Amino acid sequence: MSGYSSRRKNQLSEAQQYLDHCTSELRIYETTIFHNELVKQRYTYWQQEKEKAAAAKDRAELLLTDKQVEALELERYLRRL
Repeated sequence: MSGYSSRRKNQLSEAQQYLDHCTSELRIYETTIFHNELVKQRYTYWQQEKEKAAAAKDRAELLLTDKQVEALELERYLRRL
């Protein structure tokens, strides 16, 4: 179970890192005047990536929480034996 949990924690960490990266990229484009189409396209791209990264982070958090609950339930069951 701990190997599975560590993989989930790793997924959560990777999702958070990518979300942070997307946020950082967005800050670069937010401070730039939209003077050409390329900048607009890059801004839109990183906005979409940030949304995807946030969703991936949320999914990873839910999976980790679900597995933690399962582990606690299993622990309680085993204590009763």
